[in-house]
Amino acid sequence: MRQVDERIIISGPVYEILETLADVLNFSYLLRPPTDKEWGQEMNGVWNGMTGQLQRREVDLVAADLSVHEDRIAVMDFVMPPIMYSYVDVMYKKVDDDVSRWLLLAKPFKLEVFLVVFLCGFLFQIVYRITLIGIEVGLSKYGYCYEMLWFTVATMLKQDLSMTHPKLTSKSCGSKVLIASWWLFLIVMVSIYSANLTAGLSVTKQKPPFSNLMELVERKDYTLGMPIEGVNYDLFKTSPRKDVRKAWARMKKENETNPFIMSTDYNAHYRRVQTDKHAVFMYSHQIKTYTDEDCRLAALGDKISWQQSAFGVPLQSPLKDDLENAMSYLVASGILQKIFERRKNHRYHNRTCEVQGLVEAITTEDLLGAIVVVCGGVALSVFTLVLEVLIPRLNI
Repeated sequence: MRQVDERIIISGPVYEILETLADVLNFSYLLRPPTDKEWGQEMNGVWNGMTGQLQRREVDLVAADLSVHEDRIAVMDFVMPPIMYSYVDVMYKKVDDDVSRWLLLAKPFKLEVFLVVFLCGFLFQIVYRITLIGIEVGLSKYGYCYEMLWFTVATMLKQDLSMTHPKLTSKSCGSKVLIASWWLFLIVMVSIYSANLTAGLSVTKQKPPFSNLMELVERKDYTLGMPIEGVNYDLFKTSPRKDVRKAWARMKKENETNPFIMSTDYNAHYRRVQTDKHAVFMYSHQIKTYTDEDCRLAALGDKISWQQSAFGVPLQSPLKDDLENAMSYLVASGILQKIFERRKNHRYHNRTCEVQGLVEAITTEDLLGAIVVVCGGVALSVFTLVLEVLIPRLNI
């Protein structure tokens, strides 16, 4: 429900459910929004918002997704079955895991994998040298290691092996089998490395900045927001979970100087999460709507509290039985589910997450690692050239 000028415009699945009930039970209705625009909180035994309207019998039906709570049951009745089930979770923005882009060349493999490849190469040289026993290689120990290094590099880069020493050419069956196995090993390793490197260059890897609610609460660089209203305040205050109570105490304190913390403007919190270090408590279905629009956003997955949402009527209302029979019919016939699925499909049709470039453009920052390798290779090449020129002249 939103107000434009002096008109009230109603839309969404709750409105469609109300219209369906009106058709099934053949009734008309007059909307009377609460003057305080609240869902309902208890203050000294008196409820405000829509719950207060039911308590004072100012309305016959509250057509809204009111959270079912034992305190509300004392002053109103809920129309069962519920129209939806959801839970309170935390929405946040993931951070880029590839901050050190110049190390991207090393990220496809963990350190232990590089060590395994190095160890295998070292063992290969030893075993291959054994297979050449009885064959005159004509190379010094250092020359043999040098040629074997070029042999390994050439194989990994899929280059012609004619650069290696001709006397290292395989002549025995044992050495041929060994080389074939080594080639197969290198082909597999290079393929895996190339695939992971391609993925790392083209897709931004993002990770959660915290793994649970307690870590979030202890992060002073993050602000917490709570636009949800009504009984959730009581649920947070009386929660048996230490992290939830700590989050509530922090939000209450910060809200004294920054009223935005508990502002009920969901879209404002959504924009703050996108631009700042801000995490917000929301219902799961609302988080789903926002994460479908922005792939950088995610839910923490820490289900703070489960909620049943249902329409409400005054205590001992004569309309309750008829409304519950009609609601049961909507659930059993699948009409209620189709209403939510239709809204869901409409939302998915307009979402930008699927068309946001899953493949990111490669920047110069992504190529820093390759540039460092090339510059290091050029420097080492120049240094080697200088040594090759100076050593003969100095008779070293």
